[in-house]
Amino acid sequence: MGAYEFSPQAPVVVVTALAEPVILEGVTVYPNPAENGVTIRWKPVAGVQGRVEVLNCLGQTVAQHPLRAAIEQIDIQPLTTGLYLLLIYRDDKLIHSTKLLRN
Repeated sequence: MGAYEFSPQAPVVVVTALAEPVILEGVTVYPNPAENGVTIRWKPVAGVQGRVEVLNCLGQTVAQHPLRAAIEQIDIQPLTTGLYLLLIYRDDKLIHSTKLLRN
């Protein structure tokens, strides 16, 4: 078996918080918590593609949906009850992220 050593000179880093990403004005996700679906309201730009990615608590992508209109309905019924992260991209640039609770 291996041995572990403690060194009092080794730096200790304690993470107490994570920085919130910059939220683009005009992006709204509701309702939250949700059971069947969520509505994403955003400001699309002509010629620019948008998409939403849904990640589980392990960071795995469990759903992706294109965003074409200013108001989009996203079906979350296939997702199991739990906490998810919604990432909203405009031309592969993250513009908004939020937590979503699926009831």
